[in-house]
Amino acid sequence: MPLNNINTSFSHLKLEIDTTSHASSSNTHADTSKSKSMASMSKFLNCFAPMNSTDSPKTPHSPSTPETPETPTTPDYVAMIGKKRIQNSDMKRSLAQLIDRFNSSDDPYKSTAPKPAEFTIARSLEKKDRSLFAHNALSDDEFLGLNLYTSALYRPINQHLRYEAKADTAPVVDAMISGMNKLAKIPDYRVDQTVYRGIEKRMTDQEVQQRFQQYSIYSDSAFISSSLDEAEAAEFIGPVQLQITPVTAIKAEEFSDWPDENEAIFKPNTQFFVDDVTKDDNGKTWRVKLTEVDDVIADFVKNR
Repeated sequence: MPLNNINTSFSHLKLEIDTTSHASSSNTHADTSKSKSMASMSKFLNCFAPMNSTDSPKTPHSPSTPETPETPTTPDYVAMIGKKRIQNSDMKRSLAQLIDRFNSSDDPYKSTAPKPAEFTIARSLEKKDRSLFAHNALSDDEFLGLNLYTSALYRPINQHLRYEAKADTAPVVDAMISGMNKLAKIPDYRVDQTVYRGIEKRMTDQEVQQRFQQYSIYSDSAFISSSLDEAEAAEFIGPVQLQITPVTAIKAEEFSDWPDENEAIFKPNTQFFVDDVTKDDNGKTWRVKLTEVDDVIADFVKNR
């Protein structure tokens, strides 16, 4: 029974008890013990009547007392989370180095006014604490890795995996994979529909055909972001659009800084069978159909 229905039932029962108790007071002394018993029950039910009741009026705030904001103001994140929690693991310390390195780089995707690493970490942990699911399902390290990957930090993370390994990034990648493995066991976070990915990088026809050879296996050493929404993916479209049938992709909405993107993420080195490679009639866009496969099928295709 919904909680508000329970409260309503308690209120009706309380009314009946109060009425009975009032009537009993005008009867003989023999009913006194019954009245006391009913009054005690009424007092007991009073404990439940206000609980989350939709009918209970809310006490208005005093004009001199501002309402407490749902999230802390900018300077409060670090104080709210506490420096000890921000720095209490090797992963968090590595993440702080990664953030500082990215902020001092010339990457065009970094913020024009980057925040200190401890602020970025504290804000992410505050987001985790506001999510009942994330608070219970993922460790701090796992949530931090996944959440901050959905920010511009995906760039140094994937650069580490594709091109140049960095000591400060490896613990972040490990935490992300650990979190994704946990979420993969929860049906609501597995993806059971086609996802889409637009590749912005300009590629020649020869480069496309070399990377996506029909009836071969394609994989990427980095995390792959995609969208459940084809229209959303189209905003990132370049010369190549991928249409992927997933198996292990994880929905990112719960931990993403951009939940409206309907992002789904694949782990590094996920393998895909290239079903089809075609070019639009306009001659501008390649469309590649991929199906995620396991290691057994991938090895069979590679060795045939």
